[in-house]
Amino acid sequence: MASMYLPHLAYLRAVIEHGSFAAAARVCGVSQPAVSHGMRMLQARFDAPLLVREGRRRVPTELALRVAAESRPLAEGIEALVPGGQGRHPAAPGCCAPA
Repeated sequence: MASMYLPHLAYLRAVIEHGSFAAAARVCGVSQPAVSHGMRMLQARFDAPLLVREGRRRVPTELALRVAAESRPLAEGIEALVPGGQGRHPAAPGCCAPA
């Protein structure tokens, strides 16, 4: 079974918000291959597609939207425990601001 890490969930939220792996990588401060790897890991974990390609954009499936919505409060709760840490880690909500 594939692993799931908080940064992977943050990358998913960023791809949904910004429409591409490259844009998500810039916002999260990681490489585009790191975002691609995270998306592969999540898709393996859920055994279902999370993003579909439409031209140059990545469009979320219904499952991706649900995963993103459920993961945001978790990231916000963890970030609240870190003094002055907002946006310092890709798992932080600041990686991909709310739409």
